[in-house]
Amino acid sequence: MYLANKRPHAYHRKKLIRQLVADGYKLEKAPKINRTEPYALFNGPRPDDWFFEIDLKRFHAGEAFYRVESFSVIVDHIGLRAFHHYWPESKVTDTYSLAEARERFYDYLLCGYEFKYGSKRRPQYGLCQLIDYKNLASNTLRVFEAWPGSQPNGFAWDLIITINSMPLVAVVFGDKGKLLATAEKALEEVRADKYFATFLQMLIVTDGHTSYMGSPDDDAKAFTRWDNLHDDILSPTRLIKQIYYGIRPGNTDDGFVTFVADYQQRDLVNKINLFLQQNMVEKPSDSSQCLGYVLATSSENNLRHPSPFGWMGAVRQMVLEQNILLCPSEVIADLTENEEIDDDTRFAFLRETMTVDECRQLMQERPNVRFVRFVDRPTGPYLVDPQLFGQLICKFDHPIDTLEYEAE
Repeated sequence: MYLANKRPHAYHRKKLIRQLVADGYKLEKAPKINRTEPYALFNGPRPDDWFFEIDLKRFHAGEAFYRVESFSVIVDHIGLRAFHHYWPESKVTDTYSLAEARERFYDYLLCGYEFKYGSKRRPQYGLCQLIDYKNLASNTLRVFEAWPGSQPNGFAWDLIITINSMPLVAVVFGDKGKLLATAEKALEEVRADKYFATFLQMLIVTDGHTSYMGSPDDDAKAFTRWDNLHDDILSPTRLIKQIYYGIRPGNTDDGFVTFVADYQQRDLVNKINLFLQQNMVEKPSDSSQCLGYVLATSSENNLRHPSPFGWMGAVRQMVLEQNILLCPSEVIADLTENEEIDDDTRFAFLRETMTVDECRQLMQERPNVRFVRFVDRPTGPYLVDPQLFGQLICKFDHPIDTLEYEAE
């Protein structure tokens, strides 16, 4: 972490900054500390009033171009109201708890703000957005080094990354083997700064080689490992896609840690989906009834996975949900029992809990259904009957590490 007069991780920090600048980030200076009360309470990262509006106007046109002036103020005031909710001396009554503030901000971040204008007889509708998800180059990405925290203790964030002036990502450097303590300290700073905590989506701790990521809603022990901090997380395309596809604040069962695991599995899920799309045609007479199988390490040997489904169960659940969105629910099924298949089912997943004999019997009873088998194997080799289960679609053998294991 960037403490006053201490720069033990300067090399890794500067290297990451160079990579970000080469990718199109703008390197900016952090604001100076204001020690005058009560302004000293706002030293932490927050949207810049002027640049916030300017950045949003870059990708808005027509009526929306003018509406973002008030929209930027509304969004900024979400964090301000969260601050007043916890400030003992505040006289503001219209405030938000931190959980409510984060949820409101996230709704705007993902969905934008719809407005109505024109006459009553012929109303028109427009949309203001905080991020341009269609044309990623329209967004302005900045990186700030050593942005001070809100508490007068000498702490400063190594890097703060903003998208269109919103401080969405914080990076803190720590020593190898001590990243759990680094994450706990960073979470203390975030939770002490309700203004910043409203906007922060990703909190990253790293020793320059190994990185772990979580959010203000997570326990430090559950921060999940990412191997390549720049390419996998902070490159502009990756960063914006992560925000759009997965960050879900405020829900423990569907929180950020699960998202990180999900995102690391996304390549695996995409391979399965691509395979299914290529095979979602009428069954050829000479093809195997089972399209193929997916192989991964047994959940019993992969206790590091934060998903309640286990590693393979999480992959299977994501594939199922994404395919349900692509076709009527009765066409594809996730099953362990025959009763879950009806006459309209064309594709079905054989769960990892089913034995070979159970799979064989079900396939014999449902000859018109095409199957994909998910296999939870123990460590070591696993033999598959290609005539019964078809080809290998993909496999994954590596568990996901969390800070709890890094500390041990």
